[in-house]
Amino acid sequence: MHCTGNVSKARDPYRAIAFGMCCAMSPGNSKEPDEEPIFQCGGGLSIADLENPSAPGKCVTFIFLITLLLGLLGGCAREKDRLDEEVRRLCAIDGGIKVYETVVIDSDRFDQFGVLEIPIKNVAKPGDDFYYEWELKYYKTGNPEMWRSHFKIFRQQDGGLLGESIRYARRGGDIPGPWHDSSFGCPDTADVSVLKKQIFHPNGKEK
Repeated sequence: MHCTGNVSKARDPYRAIAFGMCCAMSPGNSKEPDEEPIFQCGGGLSIADLENPSAPGKCVTFIFLITLLLGLLGGCAREKDRLDEEVRRLCAIDGGIKVYETVVIDSDRFDQFGVLEIPIKNVAKPGDDFYYEWELKYYKTGNPEMWRSHFKIFRQQDGGLLGESIRYARRGGDIPGPWHDSSFGCPDTADVSVLKKQIFHPNGKEK
């Protein structure tokens, strides 16, 4: 019971890896360093058999499963890399924070972290001095997903735009498991809290 073949001659790199792993796990695969690498793993299996789904032997099933797993890993990695590159590209175009006007406000209106609390537009009251809008645009949904987060802060009295922040992000695209999804975003600091800190400044009065 053996399989023979030169792994370097396999047309599909995933099949070559799986073939080598299967054969390496079986007895009788040792040869002298200067000889052509011949592997043995049972069932009279050769690299050519990898193209035949009906090839006998336990090694065929093992190779199929490993090939499937390697293909899944490679596909996930490629999709994550593609989306991360798109995040970087879009971030370079318009990502980040832009401040058009700064406002000085009594210091007692800021919280302990130096952030002024302002409402989102749909819950803002007529007496609120400022409000913000948030637009979330998805470029891809599911797993993985990719989106654009856009915050704008306005003055209530005249509707003046004080500043805006834009951030792109990707989440997911990993092999399913008990771990948390990976994520990538750009730029890191483009959120509404940082935007508020750059627009609103305390006037130095004690709280």
